[in-house]
Amino acid sequence: MTRQHGGAIRAVRHPDDGEDGVRFAVISAKRGTIRGEFAGDRRDLFTLDATNIGILIDNVGDMVIDDAGDAARQLRPDQAAVLFQPYNPFVSGLAAASHDGHLLEELGALLAYAPNSAPQPDSTLPAAYTYLGQFIAHDVSRMVICQNDDEFNFRTPRLDLDSLFGAIDAKDKNPANSVEFRGGLGLGLTAGAPCNRKDLPRSASGEPQIADARNDANLAVAQFTVMMTRFYWKMLACHGHAADAQRATKQHFQHVVLYDYLRQIIDPAAYEDVVHMGGPKIIARAPFFVPLEFALAAFRVGHSMVRGRYEDFSDNPVATVSDLMRHTHRGGYLESGADTDKERRLNNSWPVRWDSLVDLSPAERPNLAMAIDERMGDGLQAVSWWQFREIVNYDMSTYPSKYGDAATPLPVQTLLRGRLAGLPDAQTLHAAINALLPASAQLPDMLTSEEIAKVTSDDLKSFLNRTDVDFTECTPLWFYCLRESALPPACGNRFGPLTSRIVMETIYTGIAEDPEGILSAEFKEKSFQPDGCLVNKHGIFGLREFVRHATA
Repeated sequence: MTRQHGGAIRAVRHPDDGEDGVRFAVISAKRGTIRGEFAGDRRDLFTLDATNIGILIDNVGDMVIDDAGDAARQLRPDQAAVLFQPYNPFVSGLAAASHDGHLLEELGALLAYAPNSAPQPDSTLPAAYTYLGQFIAHDVSRMVICQNDDEFNFRTPRLDLDSLFGAIDAKDKNPANSVEFRGGLGLGLTAGAPCNRKDLPRSASGEPQIADARNDANLAVAQFTVMMTRFYWKMLACHGHAADAQRATKQHFQHVVLYDYLRQIIDPAAYEDVVHMGGPKIIARAPFFVPLEFALAAFRVGHSMVRGRYEDFSDNPVATVSDLMRHTHRGGYLESGADTDKERRLNNSWPVRWDSLVDLSPAERPNLAMAIDERMGDGLQAVSWWQFREIVNYDMSTYPSKYGDAATPLPVQTLLRGRLAGLPDAQTLHAAINALLPASAQLPDMLTSEEIAKVTSDDLKSFLNRTDVDFTECTPLWFYCLRESALPPACGNRFGPLTSRIVMETIYTGIAEDPEGILSAEFKEKSFQPDGCLVNKHGIFGLREFVRHATA
């Protein structure tokens, strides 16, 4: 099985294709235009001339082939051809920012390690919204490509819960006896006595038996996936049929995202414009692919929301970010089960106490997400190698992360990945977006250089004011998104205007593209409403109600 974060294309020669034609199943595309004809009414299939394929990577031999024509002739039916860039730009045709790699690395290091900086304050959002955001990102921003004798499996850019209901994303597809399956989804027993069924389903080695292995990247998002499974089981008990229960789960989840999560995290002007004034104004829908700027910058401001430590996260009094990353398959802290010394499971003292992350009742005071600013919480300054598919260097070279340092600063990698992908600077993107928006929806003025440099760390402030650094006039997009979200009127509690426009249009479109979703023509006309037994006394169904119903 071959995987490409964000998407790729699979080339398959059909018997009726000519010598120079290759039919492609398209999951995503590089920057620029790929010419081809769609096959009938399938927007995910079209035919390309071999000269338009570009540089292909043979996933079997990992060999770069420069000649597009030769590449097409060498492709076998069991091979996948991957274009370098797996996302589309938010605004087409913008020049990549010309940032110096050494300076980006220096900026990232100062964002990761900020001595002489005031403590990062709390936001007003319960911490569960941090991991709801991570779950959303995993659902829309990765597609899986199967090859050889495997079934060809789409992971779509739609917010359609294919990260929950899709095929198992695991090399070791050997579920242990501790797994209970209902309607195609399972949960696993924990280790220790008494056991409880509050872990991901796992193979004997501990590998998660779930559709997106990234949802075992840390314990919080793994437990969010467990909670989603439990909600689905409740829907299954109500609806009886797996397809109906999946649709109900998806629609209730989309309702939470659109009317709770986005309403709280998005700038009110951008939210109102997209939801109530005609939908997205910029993002392409023919076909829809996740924008680079969303995946590599705007939505990554959520990293700043991660707390360094959580009180009463589980039966343990304190859980650090390092604890959350360790209690996973790749983190190495799973334990032996009661029935065998070989089966790896989560210890039964570590499943989340949901009242520590979301206010399930007015009397409860959950952990809050950190305020969004340029600082990273303890534990994200240096991240284990296995959290990265590959390490990106200041000279734009890449190499497998297993050969890199044991711990890599997350901000350094985020900035360098943005440069490798050719992201525009914030000022260029801001101007291009305003040129496309109607007068009623214009972004407010850019932050001034003084506002961008008004950071809490003295060392970072000195760096930004150096004469050889131009990051306040030509600002890396991710850094700008962090800064605008930290300043009024967002004040660290929601995304700033530019960030909000990118995120709002992407997620809204991801919902609208789902043919069974609440914004599809069929269900939007019916005005989808959550089940009456799930809403609170004010008729509201948000994350709190979703979690309460799932875990009751």
